[in-house]
Amino acid sequence: MLVIDKASGDKTVTLRVGESFQIRLPENPATGFRWRLQSDGSPALRLVEDAFQAAASGHGSGGSRNWTFLVDDPTDTVLRFELKRSWQPAAVDSFQIVVNAHN
Repeated sequence: MLVIDKASGDKTVTLRVGESFQIRLPENPATGFRWRLQSDGSPALRLVEDAFQAAASGHGSGGSRNWTFLVDDPTDTVLRFELKRSWQPAAVDSFQIVVNAHN
């Protein structure tokens, strides 16, 4: 499975219908900052999983937010994410990737 990380932002990936891939972004929920999906890529993409994976044991440790998507439709689309606190309107970071889906 293709894993796309923060360094791959603002790039284009090409995938086939039926393939899955993962977006992995660094996050520390203990600070209140969480990555939030702003544009989900539908109908070309389907979100299969959204999970946090801690890098180390212990309360307050950081890790990564991981989203797994499945390509459903041969359409170009954009995934957008923002890093922000739920009670603050402004994002402190953003991430975007273009997905070129084909048969």
